Amino acid sequence: MSGDPQNLKSPQTGDNILLFVDKFDPPTLDHTRAIDALFTYGKWVWLCPIDTNKNACDMANIVTVDMRANNKNVDFCSAAVDKKINVEDFLSWIRKKYPDQNFIVASLNGQYFEVKHQWISVVIGEKSGQVKPGGIVLSVEKFLPSPTDIQKRIISRSDESRHFIRPVWDYLQRHKLYRS
Repeated sequence: MSGDPQNLKSPQTGDNILLFVDKFDPPTLDHTRAIDALFTYGKWVWLCPIDTNKNACDMANIVTVDMRANNKNVDFCSAAVDKKINVEDFLSWIRKKYPDQNFIVASLNGQYFEVKHQWISVVIGEKSGQVKPGGIVLSVEKFLPSPTDIQKRIISRSDESRHFIRPVWDYLQRHKLYRS
């Protein structure tokens, strides 16, 4: 994995690219549903793990590969993984690197928003909140428990495979993640 998106086909000049910023620890089916919903606002979604760990980064990359295999314009950018970088600095860096693209920051439930530009919050379930200036709230019906709750269930040896795409669940099992 490199710090740059691994494009199989490239976005065109002026395409809206949604930078989906999250910890992806672990990426659940709600993440994939959020990605699908984001295509309402752009042709591309780049998964951007931020302030997270190597396993979460690997799993976000697995989601990218799986969605690409299903003909989705999803890419992966690990530029902010190991850095304690805020989203505004990350957005500034990526806009300099790709000046011909139109980037919009997106996250689940409004996390990480200190962004001064347009952003999208994919809200899972009934959590309605106030929209900050420049923000768009995209509601998706709640489908799963939170990633933290799922982690706790895995620790207690519950089979939570139904909450993940198969390759992510296989990764969790192979690396014995969230086992006490």
